[in-house]
Amino acid sequence: MFKLREAEIKDAVELREVAIKTWMDQFGSMHSEEKCKEVIEGTRNIEYITLSITKYPTILAVEIGSDKIVGYIQITTLDTEVHELAATQDSDRQIDRLYVLEEYQGLGIGKALMAAALEHEYFAEAKNIFLSVDSQDPRSQGLYKSFGFKDTGANIPFIDHGIETGHDNLFVLNRS
Repeated sequence: MFKLREAEIKDAVELREVAIKTWMDQFGSMHSEEKCKEVIEGTRNIEYITLSITKYPTILAVEIGSDKIVGYIQITTLDTEVHELAATQDSDRQIDRLYVLEEYQGLGIGKALMAAALEHEYFAEAKNIFLSVDSQDPRSQGLYKSFGFKDTGANIPFIDHGIETGHDNLFVLNRS
């Protein structure tokens, strides 16, 4: 069993551990050790995680009883890449991260996190909600499609040492 709650600064250290583990499980084998270290140091460091919790809504899935963080979703403003790839509006928002620890996948946690995020007040005025998803991850793509997201046809490449090692597909949920 799990419950959802908003992240607090006190969660930063544990959330960082979950962020590193889930990213490495999903993408670590696609990248060089150097690239993995770069990503972890750049967007999985404690300062970045703490700032993210402070600046943007982050919803946690925590195990009842142990209060262990087993997944999370983060809502943000749009990345530069999204602005470059899609016709965007000032009110548009983005789901930046949705990760669930491997041993907790298939229990409805991702679906519960997504539902909670879409109901969050941060999206109240959003006409479009964007997210990017690994082109080689049909399970995640299916989850997003079940919420009405559609593939825009735009791609965001993964670059490692100047070589494209894969790409994300840009999805959008139009709420106008």
